[in-house]
Amino acid sequence: MKTKALTTLVLSLLLGVPVASAAEFNGWRGNGTGQFTEPDAPMAWAKGADGKTSQVIWQKKLPHYSWASPLLVGDRMYVRSEPYDLICLEAKTGKLIWVRSHGPNEIVSTEDRKNPLWPQVVETVAKLDAVNKSIYESPDVPQPLVEQKYELQKQLSQLTAHIDRRYKLAPEMWRSKWSGYTGGTPCTDGRNIYFTSSMGVIGCYDLDGNRKWMIPEQVDSNRMGEHGCGSSPLVVGDRLIYCVADDVVAVNKETGVELWRQSFKNADSFPSILSFESGGKQYVLGKRRFMHVEDGAIVDFNDDHMLSMSMIGTPVIVGNHMYLPDSAGRLMWVKWESDPAGQLHIQREGLVEFPIPDESKRWDNGVNFWVPSPIVLNGLVYCLSNQGRMVVVDTTQKKIVFDKTLDLNPDIYKSSMHGGYIVGVCSSPTLAGGHLYVMDNMGTTLLMEPGPEPKVIARNHIEQTVAPWDPKHWDKPHQETSLSSPIFNGGRMYYRAELYIYCIGAN
Repeated sequence: MKTKALTTLVLSLLLGVPVASAAEFNGWRGNGTGQFTEPDAPMAWAKGADGKTSQVIWQKKLPHYSWASPLLVGDRMYVRSEPYDLICLEAKTGKLIWVRSHGPNEIVSTEDRKNPLWPQVVETVAKLDAVNKSIYESPDVPQPLVEQKYELQKQLSQLTAHIDRRYKLAPEMWRSKWSGYTGGTPCTDGRNIYFTSSMGVIGCYDLDGNRKWMIPEQVDSNRMGEHGCGSSPLVVGDRLIYCVADDVVAVNKETGVELWRQSFKNADSFPSILSFESGGKQYVLGKRRFMHVEDGAIVDFNDDHMLSMSMIGTPVIVGNHMYLPDSAGRLMWVKWESDPAGQLHIQREGLVEFPIPDESKRWDNGVNFWVPSPIVLNGLVYCLSNQGRMVVVDTTQKKIVFDKTLDLNPDIYKSSMHGGYIVGVCSSPTLAGGHLYVMDNMGTTLLMEPGPEPKVIARNHIEQTVAPWDPKHWDKPHQETSLSSPIFNGGRMYYRAELYIYCIGAN
């Protein structure tokens, strides 16, 4: 173990990768950078139309999709499934340990539980728990059980809404919004699992699935914007900080008691919460604003571009710099320092605009950089568009050094998922074993050597046809779509696709 740890450290220093302790890898993209100090990351794997696999250790089917990435804590993995499931699996084998469905019943008040309908809610929850157990313990998810699960979830929503309208869910967001209810990746402090959702429940379980607390958040279609809320929460000290709709909120991580809230109108609801320390104080970035962790006070930084930019992809922090991607194909980066009085000073260091043939089409879907977050390594920022265009910016020279559309699946804009709405490259690039992993939405992953002119060294593909059951879906059998970002640990790569979770590596 000492030899492997030393190897990891040396590799990290040579590559300029920020070395993070295990405790820092507590949420989306590990420590938020997308860089994993994993020297033995897999480089070749495959699954063909005939079902034959290479380096696919296991795959686990779930009843519904989720954008959320897996979360590893020790030998356990935690994943999401629409509309409100949190599942704990054994990372080594994919074996189910537990599943929890935190529906709207979780936030019904003590007073409202005196309603005559409450016994029916309790009965419905018991039936749902039994169906969940059967579904998740099945090697392949049976459609009749999924139909039964759907009907029980529908009944549960109707019952709680009849108790009081404030428990009514926002419209079915896996159809009407891009992110669904479970777009945010859970986070951990090593003792508990914390989650957010776009259906009004924020909560905490311990690692064994024991409920610690649940709190309500007001959600409705208008507050969730065009694409919903895909922001992932973060544990910072004794606080859980999360974004939902217009708000950034901090609660006590042990109790769920609210400590502060900042509300912003017409702000993005997708970037995940990021944190950093400067001058002995903790800060977070949420909805394009820098805030004090202690009280939520906003740090003065009136940069005109930052306040007006469209930010769906989450920025990246390396040292005292933050790199902020703009959905319209621009990269801005800022730096900060604290003065002797403890005041944080932030200033813009650079802004590079990516060229397009027709400037009037900068906001068109065909050229945008909507979803993926960048990788930052040795002064180079690797930006990825939804079309698979990679732009590498040298921040020292403040110029573009590489600009090329990668050889990904040609059908990334022909996915049948959600009628072809969720299309293109949505997974953020990742660094592991010294290589860049670039994943499209059709099961293809490119391995690239990083540098001013990154080179493709391997191409891997998972072929998997799926046909999600949903009474209102227009989905048909199609190549499984991949939306979330992969994570790495112990020589393995884990990623959550539309219906399956995959564990890739040497057996």
